[in-house]
Amino acid sequence: MNVMINDISKHLDTTVQGVQIAITVFLLVMAALMIPGGKLTDRYGRKRCFTAGRVIYGIGALLSAAAPGLGVLSSATRSWRASARRCSAASSPQRSADGQRSSSRH
Repeated sequence: MNVMINDISKHLDTTVQGVQIAITVFLLVMAALMIPGGKLTDRYGRKRCFTAGRVIYGIGALLSAAAPGLGVLSSATRSWRASARRCSAASSPQRSADGQRSSSRH
């Protein structure tokens, strides 16, 4: 990704720093929302949350691909963050207290 930051900033008519901030915010928020995403999978089931996450991720990817500027790109990455939280929490295997994979499926 770092190799393309100059090209991305030119395409979006913004600065390299603006693109780096967008990437950093995306990663920080995604990491911060992984625990609440795990709670959602406990409540609604992994399959349902994973499917919803894929749909939201697809919408965010399309919006990001069509982004004419940094503002639209930032809005699209909000969608990606929400879906990344759901997908990552839903796709990770559950572990029991002894470290073994849990056999319960949602």
